[in-house]
Formats: sequence, structure tokens, C-alpha cells
Amino acid sequence: MLKGNEAGLQQEIELQGYILGNPVMDSHSGQNSQVPFAYRVGLISTELYKENCNGEYLYPPDISNSSCMADIALVAQCTIKVCDAAILEPKCSFDKPNEEFRRLGGLN
Repeated sequence: MLKGNEAGLQQEIELQGYILGNPVMDSHSGQNSQVPFAYRVGLISTELYKENCNGEYLYPPDISNSSCMADIALVAQCTIKVCDAAILEPKCSFDKPNEEFRRLGGLN
């Protein structure tokens, strides 16, 4: 589209905005958005999402709120095998493949 605009081949298409490859706005938003995202894509239950943390999940966690800390531990347990960058892919380490990776057809 941009090249077409520059060449004047068609009616000009208005392009504006910006793109970020892997944006991090700030630690608070970045860390706390992980739990709502896990909820929206079905990785954790409604109860676990809404129960005890009042929207403050990971940064900074309220260590005096034992119910919230227990929920955070459950969220971690539910998502430990999920790849952060691509949730449909399993999290695995290619430098030290485990038995499950080998069973799925990885390094023989």
C-alpha cells in the first residue's frame, strides 16, 4: 500500500499509526495483564480470575493477602506449560529435551 501511494498508482490509502513488535509499556501493566489474558483465552477459571487479588496479580503482589498469593500460585501452576510468546505452542527447552518432547517426535 505504501509503495502504491508513493507511485500514485491508485487512489491514495491513508496510513497512520504505529506498530510495535514486542511492546512493554511498564512493569505494572505488563505483569498484571498476564492474568486477565490467561482468563480471556480460557487458561484459568472465572473463579480463579475474580476471587482474591482485586486486579493486582503480579506486580507488586500483596504478600499479606494469603488468598491472593494462593491464587497466584494456582495461576502459575495452570500456565506453567504454556509458551508465553505463543499460547498454542507447548513450552519446551530444546537444549535439554525431556521425555515428553522425545515421545512427540523430537530428537531421537
